[in-house]
Amino acid sequence: MVDSSHIHAFLNGDRQLTLPFDLPIGSTIFTMTDTLRLLPAKRVVFAAETVEWGKVVIKLFALDQKGKRELAREQTGHKLAMAAGVNVAPLLACYDEVAGCSAIVYGFLAQAKALKIKKSIFSSKQQKIRSLFKMIAQLHKYGVYQDDIHPDNILQQAGEIYLIDLGSVRYEAPGKALSKQKSLENLALLLAQFKPNKQDDLVAILPDYYQARGWYFNAVEKSAFNVVLQRRWQKRKQKFLAKQFRETTATVYYKSPTLEYAFDRGFWAGLPLGFVAQIDDYLAKGDVLKDGNSATVVRVELAGRLFVIKRYNIKGKRHFLRRCFRSSRAAISWRNAHLLTFIGIRTPTPQGFIEKRVASLRSTAYFISSYQAADEMKSVYERRLPRRKEIKRLKQLFFRLERDLISHGDLKAQNLLLDKKGGIILIDLDAMQQHAHCKSYIPRAQKDWQRFMDNWQDPETAVMLRRIKRK
Repeated sequence: MVDSSHIHAFLNGDRQLTLPFDLPIGSTIFTMTDTLRLLPAKRVVFAAETVEWGKVVIKLFALDQKGKRELAREQTGHKLAMAAGVNVAPLLACYDEVAGCSAIVYGFLAQAKALKIKKSIFSSKQQKIRSLFKMIAQLHKYGVYQDDIHPDNILQQAGEIYLIDLGSVRYEAPGKALSKQKSLENLALLLAQFKPNKQDDLVAILPDYYQARGWYFNAVEKSAFNVVLQRRWQKRKQKFLAKQFRETTATVYYKSPTLEYAFDRGFWAGLPLGFVAQIDDYLAKGDVLKDGNSATVVRVELAGRLFVIKRYNIKGKRHFLRRCFRSSRAAISWRNAHLLTFIGIRTPTPQGFIEKRVASLRSTAYFISSYQAADEMKSVYERRLPRRKEIKRLKQLFFRLERDLISHGDLKAQNLLLDKKGGIILIDLDAMQQHAHCKSYIPRAQKDWQRFMDNWQDPETAVMLRRIKRK
């Protein structure tokens, strides 16, 4: 008899599957050892041990969620990728129905890791990217593409690149080259998974892909591709930010007429029971960093780690009426902290936000972030002059804000922190905005710059910091 209790738990939406457990399928016993991917009630991927094949990867698809269709797509995707000549894990078995699921089994790629591109792709890293572009070109020349292509779906092992998640492999016409428009859209989708500074490096090796397709690459082609890439990047960014306000693998989310909150799932798992309801008690016990009318900022210790809770206070009925229909400043800070992290600007790690409501109207709100041991830039530069590496990092910060049309809204030097290594951390994000057009961005950016420069009374410091704006 099949021991399917764990599978039933998965089908009912359970995120915490107790491992290891055995799942007999036919004459094979699969000992599930690790959960590699979990979409509760839809799909789960395990690393497993078997007598017949040794270590394997087994995917289970819930039949109620079109599991047989997903199984068929995996089989078709594997066949197409093999025909295109790219590396894939060996397909070992398929099962139409297993305890309410369909299943597919792949050989385990030992020591394989997700594709990583570190600070620079040049020298030793360049060959890795050339191999990646070669694989993408092979798929496209055969008329197929992966419509969910990102680094976690590309593994590297012993200098070879492997494609996984084959259920997302699609085609125009197998054996007939993919159209140029579709090819570049798919390639841009991959490059958009990286931070913009790495995108620039990747675009520099784009001629390799064009050469593999037999196309001519010039400045016009590069410019046209960058337009496609920017469109994909913006779409990915908006999708990422929207995910911070719903239940996901990474985020715990809840909303009712009296309460709304979101938390990083790892942070949530370590919280004391009743934390949300008792948050004011934790504030009262913490170290006060700022005690103002509009906001109270406190450092607290939870599970041996330091965090900062910022409570946005309601000062009275008039203030309540002004704020109750708008997104709370805590929710704005939660979103903006994720935005900065996404584009590669340092800010304390966002851990959660809470909005209390009265008859569905927003009231007191709280933003929780990791505590960052660093000094305010203003106090540091009152003691000494800026260092060359700090000027360089400030220049990068302003460039990245400009590139994504982001205005901070209160760029006083107290909202810029310096760590011991000269790293720059941006805080106080509740007035930050991302603009859709330069017309609205430029005056706000100019105001940010003026607010920043107004901090420096020492002429020598001011002269050094003005270099940030030099081209």
